[in-house]
Parts: sequence; structure tokens; C-alpha cells
Amino acid sequence: MHRVGRDGHRRGPAAPVRLAWLAVGVAIWGWAGSALAGTHLWRDEPTRYQLLDPIAVADGRITFNVELSGFNLFGGKSLSAAELARLEDGIRQAFATWNDVIAPVGLQFVEVAGSAEVAVRALPYDNLPIKLIDGDSVAVAIDWPLRRIHVVLPIWFDATEDIGNLLDAPVVADSLLADPYVMLVDSRQYDIYSIALHEIGHTLGLGHVGEAIRRRVNRNFLGMDSILLEAGCLEPSLWVGGMDVEARRPILETELHSIMVPIRRGTLATQIPPDDRATVAFLLRHLDPAGAEQILAEAKDLYRQTTPLRFANVRYEIERSGEFEENDTLESAMAVQPGEVVIASLYGENADDPQQRDQDVYRLDLTDQPAGTPVILDIDEAGGLLDNGAERIVLRLLDAAGQVVASGAPVGEPDPGSFSGADPYLEWPLAAPGVYYIEVSQDISQGPETAMPGTYVLKIGVGVPAEPTGERVPAIDAGGSQGCPRIEPSATVCPALGFTFMVLAGVGLFVAWGRRGC
Repeated sequence: MHRVGRDGHRRGPAAPVRLAWLAVGVAIWGWAGSALAGTHLWRDEPTRYQLLDPIAVADGRITFNVELSGFNLFGGKSLSAAELARLEDGIRQAFATWNDVIAPVGLQFVEVAGSAEVAVRALPYDNLPIKLIDGDSVAVAIDWPLRRIHVVLPIWFDATEDIGNLLDAPVVADSLLADPYVMLVDSRQYDIYSIALHEIGHTLGLGHVGEAIRRRVNRNFLGMDSILLEAGCLEPSLWVGGMDVEARRPILETELHSIMVPIRRGTLATQIPPDDRATVAFLLRHLDPAGAEQILAEAKDLYRQTTPLRFANVRYEIERSGEFEENDTLESAMAVQPGEVVIASLYGENADDPQQRDQDVYRLDLTDQPAGTPVILDIDEAGGLLDNGAERIVLRLLDAAGQVVASGAPVGEPDPGSFSGADPYLEWPLAAPGVYYIEVSQDISQGPETAMPGTYVLKIGVGVPAEPTGERVPAIDAGGSQGCPRIEPSATVCPALGFTFMVLAGVGLFVAWGRRGC
């Protein structure tokens, strides 16, 4: 039972009692040691992917409950009952969003008042004597990798972090070309709804996409013709959301269109991206094959409707060829055309020279343009989801000899397609036909550590400003699954041990959290 103090703040059971029982729970978890994966469920081969806990999904439901008084009890906060309720509502909305995705396979998250299979709590896990979880995380979905079973266990939010419900926060940008699945809001908090979407993704079996890419174990489920393909036939893929990540190097995880990337302050997820939906379809295909096919089809439709590549003049920067970095010098410049819009990024160190910062150079052939034609270069969305990016980005136009002929400057007010008045803009009357180079670099005048890693959108206007335009059917790379035979999935597993562990290991946390315990 929860108590309400004179100040109207909701509290849980007395701290000494709860902490004592928490220690019991921690001791049991500690016995498991390194077996707690916590935030990563990927296996090297799809044949080794775990099946979602058969005990939990046997009735088509995964029960959950939400109780976040730990933000006050453990996090030193003074949130009112209304503020805590608003945080809890953000988590409920995240479960509802996932329910819309997984409904075709007959699975739903259902809130219950008593003990639940997924108990969502706020705990100071960074301060626990046994370090089970990455100290940089703001939340964690606990899992127990028991052979072929993915046991459904609690979701913990770090009670010490600054987390809020940002669904009604003032919108800074809600139609990002570079990332159509998030919006920027005017807040320095982490959004609890977006974090919950991420953690519920772990509960369903999703891993961190960036880690899968780095380990070369990512699979392109969105590119599959059917979800019912032989798992052992699927080859690793470096394609994510229509992007060739190998060519797009360097990888910034926030460039990957997935809810399973780091959630940044002041960002709000608007929907679950297509790749995540397709992966869940594969992971849950044994529950209802026809329903999994429907989820895959819906993911493909969403991709075609939302990907930046649906515009005929939009393309991604190509920054890597083999082992060498490209487009950072005049000699290796990426060729672009008038009217194109390029989604690109600046990383930290230059891949070939760690003493230099990453820069991008584009070759623009204007030999057919008459003198006096306006060259209009516009940087939008500078910094992507990183702080103060636009203030650290430099835009210059060079002639064929590499001499600067014009430099961009902030326009003062956000122009169409931008959310910052600090984005550089350049308009220059063409002095003479010829080949020119666009240089996008980082301002290191205040030290290399102040440079701007992050995404930007480069609009290359000649004669008139360039904006995303035209239509095309964006391709979805099918590499890694071509030629794979179809199968009928089956799930023959023995869940008893997983259920036994869940009961035993949860005793301490169940008592610690009272009647709504884990």
C-alpha cells in the first residue's frame, strides 16, 4: 500500500523495509552474475534467437504494471502524485503503441493491478553494490538468456535520472527529413515514452542495432520477401532502413532509423520505425505466421511512406569505400548534382588522420551554368539530435583550385526545413562556369572537443533553392535473404526452468514493492 504525505507526494512502503527486501532481490540477481544480458539480446545467428517466454505468451497476453514512486524514494526527487501519474501514463502509452504493432500475431500487453510478468519500477540501480547494468543507461529491461527461452522480467528506470513525459512539450521540429521517426521538443529531459518504447522492444527480443552492426550480426528483416524463411540461410547485412551503413560510415547510432538506439534528451519518438517492426515480426512469427507476414507488410508500407528516399532528389552521403575514408578531400570528393538534397553527417576524428576532424567535400559541376546563376547552399537539421550542432558547422564553396569563393553564415531565423537560425546559408552569383567544391566542416576554434559530430542536410540549389521533391518507389535491399527457402515455423521448447527462475528470483523484489510487486 502506498502512502500520501502532507505535501501530496506519493510514497511507497517505509524505506528501511523496502531496502532490506531489495537487498534480497539483488542478492538473487547477483547470483546470476554475468548471465544478465540487461540491454542486449542479439545472437550471432538467427537460429539461436530466443523464443519469447512461452509461459508469458501462452494466453496471448503479457501482463504489466507500472509503479514509479521509486523516483521519490530512491532518486531524491519530490514529484507530486500527479507528476508520477503522468510519468506512468507515458509508459502505458508506450505499451499501447507496441500493442498496435504486435496485434496481428495475437499478442498484447495487458495492465493488471496485482503481480505482473513485466513490472515497471524506478530504482537506483547505478548505486547497487553489484554492478549488473551499464552505468550510462537511463533504463534497463532485465532478461534471463536461458537457452532458447527469453524470460520476461522487469523494466527498471534509473530513479536518479532526469526523466519526464514530453508528449506535450513545445515542439521544436516535427518533420525531420534525416530522421522521420522522432521530433525535437524544447526540453532537457529524457522522454519516458520514448525510453519505454526502447525497453519494451527489449522485452520483445530486440537488441541494440548499433551493436549488431558493429559485430556484423545484423540481419535485414525489412528486406525479406516473406517472414517465413529458413533462419539459418539469412546472411548478415549492413543495410538499415534503406541505408547502406558501410558506405555511410561513420556510424552515428542516432542516424539509424530504429527505436533501439540511444534516446537523447529533448527527443520524442513519433512511431516505431519499419526495421523494428520487421524484426519483431521475425521474432514472433511462431505465434501466428500469417499475422507476422501482416506485420512485415505493414513495415514495408510504412517504409515506403516515410523514408527520406521516397523523394526523387534525396540521397545519402557516401563516406567510405573499402578501408579508406572518402569525400574529405578535393581528390575524393563525392559528386553531386544541382537540385539534390544530401543527408550526411560529421563524425569526430578523421578516419585517416586522428589529429584532424571529419569534414565532407562535394564536387559540383557547373560547367553548363552561365555566369551570374545563383548558387544557393543551405544546411538544415545541423547536428541532428546532438546539442548546439548548428553553431559548430562551417559551410564554404571552393573553386577548382581549392580557393574559398564564398562562405555560409547563419540567417538568424530558422528557414523552411530548419529548426535553428544558426544553420549556415550561402547564396553566391556564379563568377564563371566550371567545377566547384562544397566543403562542410567543423569549427574547432575553441578546441577539438567543441566540434560538431552529428547529422546535417545539405540542399544544393542552382538557380533556385533545393528542397526534397519528386516521387520514387524506394528500394528495400533484399541482400542476405535471397534464395532462402520458405519454412513453417515451430516452437518446441521446455519453459519450466525459465518459469521456476522467474518465481524464485522475483521473490525479493515482489515483497519489496508490496502488492504490486514484480
